[in-house]
Amino acid sequence: MMNVFQFVCALILLHNVKRGEGQQECKALVGGNKCSCSYSDTTTGTSKVFDFTVLGKQSGGPAFPYQGAVQKPDDYVYAYNPCYPFTDGMCTNVAACQKNKGGTIFYDIGDPNTPAFSVENGDIVITYTTSDARTSKVYFHCDASAKKKATYIVQGELSTGTYTFTINTCLACVNDVAGCMTGSSGLTAGGVICIVFTVLVVVYFVGGILFMKYVRGAQGKEVIPNYDFWSDFPALVKDGVMHLVGLCRGDSTSGYESIK
Repeated sequence: MMNVFQFVCALILLHNVKRGEGQQECKALVGGNKCSCSYSDTTTGTSKVFDFTVLGKQSGGPAFPYQGAVQKPDDYVYAYNPCYPFTDGMCTNVAACQKNKGGTIFYDIGDPNTPAFSVENGDIVITYTTSDARTSKVYFHCDASAKKKATYIVQGELSTGTYTFTINTCLACVNDVAGCMTGSSGLTAGGVICIVFTVLVVVYFVGGILFMKYVRGAQGKEVIPNYDFWSDFPALVKDGVMHLVGLCRGDSTSGYESIK
């Protein structure tokens, strides 16, 4: 039988284990944001706000479309949309939906209005429950290589009534990842300028050639708009470069007279 000393040691060990489990937590932010939590690790003194809002779609269906379970396969497929509710079939305003592969049976497996945040093995976990005791657990796992697009894995119904998913994303990393989810939508200003410039150049030359050929009746190289200018352009560039080189060297005989 266990003596008093062994009993006390067991209590101390159990206390330390329980305390260790509570060293990492992520608390929901005040204000109704369904995809953000404030993370803290009392062991390392680390604190951070995790925000997965950018992963969700506000309209047009779930951000993570229907997939079959890989860990516990069944006759169903599962879709998930973080942060915003979606509707499909009998799933109305849900965070997650389960349907049979024939598309005739639907189950709501995640109420978007009741997310609960936690930390398990370094993953940020959002748990959704429903009125009929179905639960979805979504593990946001740190993947520093998933900078532009998160990956979605359906584990399946690992325990009765509980459906497990994993989202691999750089947004779940405690240490900030350079370039994480930047430029994932839209064009940069530089990209827009390059596109506009390219279009203008194409219009200039194609439109100019057609005009010179069919309106002016030009032939051969004369169909190139402003041919005299473009034929002299390389020489003009060369002269400009040589002049700048001469100025940098202090050469007063660079080919241009100084302004009096």
